[in-house]
Amino acid sequence: MIVPCSTIRYDPKELPSAKGEVVALGAADGKVQWRRDMTGAILATAAAAGGSVILCDTEGQVRALDVSTGTPKWAAKCGAAFFAGPAVAGDAIYAADIDGAVFSLGLSDGKARWKLDLGTHPAVKAPGMVYGSPIVHGGRLYVGTANLEGKSAGGDTVVVCIGEGK
Repeated sequence: MIVPCSTIRYDPKELPSAKGEVVALGAADGKVQWRRDMTGAILATAAAAGGSVILCDTEGQVRALDVSTGTPKWAAKCGAAFFAGPAVAGDAIYAADIDGAVFSLGLSDGKARWKLDLGTHPAVKAPGMVYGSPIVHGGRLYVGTANLEGKSAGGDTVVVCIGEGK
């Protein structure tokens, strides 16, 4: 079991002091298998795929750690802070930052595949903050925005569907 940890809550004003830790616990006995300090907080769940633990942090990075040892495999700086966790489908990682940008990265190497700004893309035009992890279902990617605060406060909260489906 992988447990992400944070010194802050889901509050953008607390970002300057954010720190984190990732702890791997044995499923049978709950004993600590490994732990790794992180320079940014991990506010959401991790994803496990392909022998890696995938994490999104408050420094705007998506990171892969070896699931057995916690050894870093790669880190990719994407955008603003991540308050949501990643989704993994096949060989792709999907992550959405607090500014409403969605990123696709390669699972094995963290290389950028594409970026979609939900607020400025002409087909979407749905500005907002992303607090919840993206979901992949039926070949489509779903991302929800929130507008409780920030530059789009009071605006519509939407769920965006990306992809053609199967």
